[in-house]
Amino acid sequence: MRQANQQFSSILTKIGNGEQLDKMEITLIESRFCTVEEAEARCSQGIRLFNTNNSVNEYNNKILNAYVDKLTSTLTDV
Repeated sequence: MRQANQQFSSILTKIGNGEQLDKMEITLIESRFCTVEEAEARCSQGIRLFNTNNSVNEYNNKILNAYVDKLTSTLTDV
């Protein structure tokens, strides 16, 4: 099991299975929510979960554009 907290692991499993959470489970999940700013301050290299591919692309581009010394490689598929 990847999650040390059994209760949290059980909730994640229910979410993955598309099962409805009860009020206590929703409260526990929501207690772990934080703002983007809080996430950056707590763990700037942490894993992020996004609900759309567009959100992922926006975040990835933000991170890539933040690098000052970067190289760009262009290739052609043959």
